[in-house]
Order: sequence, then C-alpha cells, then structure tokens
Amino acid sequence: MNSVVGNSGFRSKASVGLLETRSVGEHNVRMYADRLAVWRKDGQRLTWEELQAVKCAVWGDRVAVEVYPAQCDVVNLRHTRHLWTGPRIVEAVAAECTHVEFANEKVRVSE
Repeated sequence: MNSVVGNSGFRSKASVGLLETRSVGEHNVRMYADRLAVWRKDGQRLTWEELQAVKCAVWGDRVAVEVYPAQCDVVNLRHTRHLWTGPRIVEAVAAECTHVEFANEKVRVSE
C-alpha cells in the first residue's frame, strides 16, 4: 500500500469539485457531481450494506460503481469507500457486464 507522507496536497485535491459534505446516520459523506466519498464517523470499516444504504439515502435507487485501483495507485488514508455514477460510467460498466442476472436488466443511470 502506498503511504502518503504529507497529505496537504491530497486534501486540497479532495475538495476539487466538492459540492457538499453531509452526515447520513453514522456516516460522513463528501458529495461530488459524479461520486460520493463515504466513511464511518467512528473510523471503523464500512460494510457493503452501509454503503448501499448511504447511496440510496443520497442518490435514491440508481446504479453506482465502486472501483478498486491497481495496488500501485492505492491511497489509503482512512476507511473511505467511493462510489461513482453518471450515464457514461454506468453504461460502460453495463456494456461489459456479462453476468446472466444482469443481461436483460435495464440499467438506471443518474438523472
């Protein structure tokens, strides 16, 4: 895992495009036009179910994508999870999805 020696540059980059920071239950959420950054207030790891609940509370019932970068690109300062949404992102993922459960489903993209 890459370590970040000085994170002042990271913090300034993290605010680029930031629309709002809000609290959703036990979670902090940084909202951007195309993504969410979510972490627990107590610093514990965030479960999939918690991330899904926050996504629904903020964006409603739409498809979002979680990306796992190459190990050399990982920046891990805390237990934060990121979700991206938007027509181009979701359509690109849906076009590549070959899982039988999703083959005939209409994908809900951001409005």
